[in-house]
Amino acid sequence: GYPEFTRAPEALYIAAMSGLYLSEGKGKQKPPAADEMYAPEKLRGEAREYLSRLVKGYPESKFRKDAEEALARLGKTQ
Repeated sequence: GYPEFTRAPEALYIAAMSGLYLSEGKGKQKPPAADEMYAPEKLRGEAREYLSRLVKGYPESKFRKDAEEALARLGKTQ
């Protein structure tokens, strides 16, 4: 990684929420139906991973509270 990259928490949050919204069918973008890479369970798992990294690795981030709320919505496991 790039330890000097100051916007890492924001990037993790955006990546997580993008996958979460895509898994829920929100927004204008729709995932390809036959592609397992975009299976809702996989997207939610990746979102959970990104959010967990944000919460654990950047406890002072302004995105932490929103990340914790999204994690609670996702639940701890699939």
